[in-house]
Amino acid sequence: RSQQPASSVHQMETDTLDDQLVNNLLDGEFETRSHRHQTCHILGLPYDIFYLIFTFSRIQTGDKFPVITSHVCRLWRQHALDTPGFWTLLRFKSPIPKIEKYHAWLERSKDAPFDLEVGWQPFEGASVKHAKAIMRLIFPHVQRLRSLKVRDVPFKIRQLIFDRLNNAHMPSLETLDVKWGWAFDERSSLTHRKFRLFCYGDAPNLKHVALERIKSDYIIHKFKKLETLNIISWNILGISIHNNAKTVQGILSLLPDLRTLRIDREYFPDSHSIEPVPTLSPFTHFSLEELYLNASQGDIDAIVCALVLPSLHRFGRAPGTGFPIGISCLPTMAQVRTSHPFPNLVCLRLCGPPTSGEPQSEVDSRNMAFLERALAGMPKLEFLALDQVNLEENKHLAALARTCPRLQRLVFIYCPGLVLKELRDVTQHRRDPTGLGSNSLKYVHVDAPPQRLRGLHKEAVEHGLGGDPDFNITTSKNNPRRIIVIDREWIIYYRVHAIKQRRWRLTSAVQEMATDTPEPRLGSGESLHERSEAVSSPSRACHVLNLPYDIVYLIFTFAWTEAGQKRDDFPIKISHVCRLWRQYALDTPGFWTSLKFEKPIPEIKKYRTWLERSKDAPFDIEIGWRPFIGASMKHIKAIMGLVFPHVQRLRSLKVSDVPFKIRVVIFDRLNGVQLPLLETLRVKRGWATDEKPDLTDRKFKPFRHGEPINLKHVGLREIPYGYVIHRFKHLRTLEIINTTIFGDSSRDNAKTVQGILSALPDLRILSIDSEHSSGPCPENPTLPLTTHSSLEELSFRAPESDITAIVCALRLPSLRQLCNISGGEARIDPCCLPIMVQARQSHSYPNLLRLQLYGRQVWGSSYSVDDSLNMGFFERALAGLPQLESLVLESLDLDHGRHLMCPSKSCPRLERMRLAFCSGLALKELRAVIQSRRDPKGLGSNTLEYVHVEDKPRNLKMLRKEAEEHGLGGDPGFNIAISNRIYPYRIIVIGEN
Repeated sequence: RSQQPASSVHQMETDTLDDQLVNNLLDGEFETRSHRHQTCHILGLPYDIFYLIFTFSRIQTGDKFPVITSHVCRLWRQHALDTPGFWTLLRFKSPIPKIEKYHAWLERSKDAPFDLEVGWQPFEGASVKHAKAIMRLIFPHVQRLRSLKVRDVPFKIRQLIFDRLNNAHMPSLETLDVKWGWAFDERSSLTHRKFRLFCYGDAPNLKHVALERIKSDYIIHKFKKLETLNIISWNILGISIHNNAKTVQGILSLLPDLRTLRIDREYFPDSHSIEPVPTLSPFTHFSLEELYLNASQGDIDAIVCALVLPSLHRFGRAPGTGFPIGISCLPTMAQVRTSHPFPNLVCLRLCGPPTSGEPQSEVDSRNMAFLERALAGMPKLEFLALDQVNLEENKHLAALARTCPRLQRLVFIYCPGLVLKELRDVTQHRRDPTGLGSNSLKYVHVDAPPQRLRGLHKEAVEHGLGGDPDFNITTSKNNPRRIIVIDREWIIYYRVHAIKQRRWRLTSAVQEMATDTPEPRLGSGESLHERSEAVSSPSRACHVLNLPYDIVYLIFTFAWTEAGQKRDDFPIKISHVCRLWRQYALDTPGFWTSLKFEKPIPEIKKYRTWLERSKDAPFDIEIGWRPFIGASMKHIKAIMGLVFPHVQRLRSLKVSDVPFKIRVVIFDRLNGVQLPLLETLRVKRGWATDEKPDLTDRKFKPFRHGEPINLKHVGLREIPYGYVIHRFKHLRTLEIINTTIFGDSSRDNAKTVQGILSALPDLRILSIDSEHSSGPCPENPTLPLTTHSSLEELSFRAPESDITAIVCALRLPSLRQLCNISGGEARIDPCCLPIMVQARQSHSYPNLLRLQLYGRQVWGSSYSVDDSLNMGFFERALAGLPQLESLVLESLDLDHGRHLMCPSKSCPRLERMRLAFCSGLALKELRAVIQSRRDPKGLGSNTLEYVHVEDKPRNLKMLRKEAEEHGLGGDPGFNIAISNRIYPYRIIVIGEN
């Protein structure tokens, strides 16, 4: 150590201390003082733990969470009302501002700072009226305003908001986000004038500002203590890169405390400017940590050369990305004045000029001579990418052997002059204790054209470069134009680092919450003596390792489930974090209950251990096709030998795409077994080449001599279903995907569905996918109705004729969803309306939530007499749908608005209505319908929030002309507006896009 440089010795000592700290964490030296098996009822949790769970849940669910939480029970309502921070997010993003709602929220927030977000939706109709109402609500509490976000509002509304706040003193305001609204009535003379806010007031604690297409000069000069500045504007920078660099220098000189600066030019010229990099006197800014520039390459190089940023960590075009720095900046970056320009930089990408085989210019060669001195000024660099940089036969690569002791990732992208032998010497010299003595390099890869990669492979073979285990030449599996030189599992390294960061953040959140949480107060007339016995002091800090076991189990369970599927590697990960977490994982049988055999070689030993750890908990099995490509019978016997001793605990079985003989072995082995815990069965036919139709089409008879008494959910794909529905009468969910389930006759297909429902009286969800969506025109079959009282959801993928026949043959009092396989509304033909109004004991679908009527109109043709007669039953059909929330009428003849008047007297809960390509539509009658629904003497319902009209552009012009002639735009609840450019064939009557 005495012969090593002082910096290397210090670095090695630091690495040793870091390794010791990591080992201490992973060994679990921070043990909990509470008993690890201690249990606690959910209602007996301390208030601070409740607050922590509520806060995390609120981030996911938004502003609806406080209302939902306060309606669970009396204790939770008291917790919610005693926490002012739950009621501090006010969002005005609906066409009618919810003034009364947020008035109550402001009272519940007490003295806590609150956040305000104002969108464009309230200002389509009575814009000034709504803006004044919002400001009257906010102004008495403006002293507590913490963040203000105004997005896409018209100019006059933005002017009204900030004129009202002009004289206000806002000591709590920290964040301001303003975006220019693309309103049609904004003139450049108005919108381009300076944005002057708080001219006579003050916001002394304003720290974070984001401006999109808004003038920023006044704010930069007014508020000197900003920490974050985000400017998105196409005219923030000009044509001259010299002046653009001076602009950035001016911004930084006015904001000495700035930590993050983002400038997005939006539109900029060609990235390769012919203007040379200007020689400006560098400006030093000591606090800037992140700099993001979305501009041309010339602007980026000029700005980098004009700045000295001792605290800078990251460059990038946007947060999470990087941008290339030209090699013309190397001479400036190598200059040492009082210190190096970027001593704390973590990531760097150097970009050379694009070449097509030409030799490197003399200017570029002189610039590359400064590479080593520039890298010597970045001791904390962890990522380095060289993009189209000519290394001149590794002449400049040797600099990496003496600089950047913390470098972890090194990337070469189409770099000419790269020699693998020299690259190996560099990596060995970095690891040499007599040299740099750094073993931090974990990942190196080279991107090059295929011809160049073949040359590198040949060079590696000739010089025997594959013998070193830390220097291996392999082709990437994801990118054929990349070879990987060093890969020391950096992904796992960063995942472990991320886990430690999350643990640290969770600990910090718990401690901060415990110190800042106010004392809970009792409601008037309510005793919480029971709660006080279980609640600990809110001011006491709680370390993450001291959490009760059930809370840790709850967190683990949420982390275990990702995108609706359980990750089978999660229990292994948490059991390798520390000794306490390993004990928790081993003491939780539910973590070891998911067995997935989806690899070519089944992991028998692994899952034998899992079954032992699962103890008596029910477990799940998924068997895929991969284990049966080769020794199929050997593998299935091994799997069944592993599972069979524990088969009494089997909860779900999923067999997908396995060959026919494997499926026979599985279910023959389970034929006479009692499976009291089995709830779910999913079987999918395997399309193996050795399956014969006479074998695969025979009946599927599982558990013939056994009895899975609790089987509730079954999914069959290309598997015969007759035996299953007649054997298991108590199914709750049935999913059938089969091309042969329906025939050519719609009447027979409807009788098939009737037979399925009559065999399963407790069924709640039925999904049938015949994999055919086209067929003949709907017909009106005359089948006796079949009543099923428990079915709640019915989904199809079938021809419209089959759907019509099925709807006309059923009466489903509990049905809520009638949809297609993708989740959208199923199209119902008007010929179903006469059947739907036949109310014997009750209506056919009294609880239906969504309905889409689809006519058979051909453009330019008239309706038949039968269609007109069917629409005569429309009003009575709607009267039998009191729970309806969404109504879609497509390609129907409304008879000059006569049928449109039907919703004015029915469907009191209707929220959304869409009229698509309907003839006979009159806006005057549509407004009369909406007014009649709102009239207290009529239906008295104000639930309608969404009304759209879609039609040909020619017809939309006629409707707008009709609106102008009759003056239909005066009602704030009835506005005629064209949708955005994505939907030019739509006009908006109520609601938003």
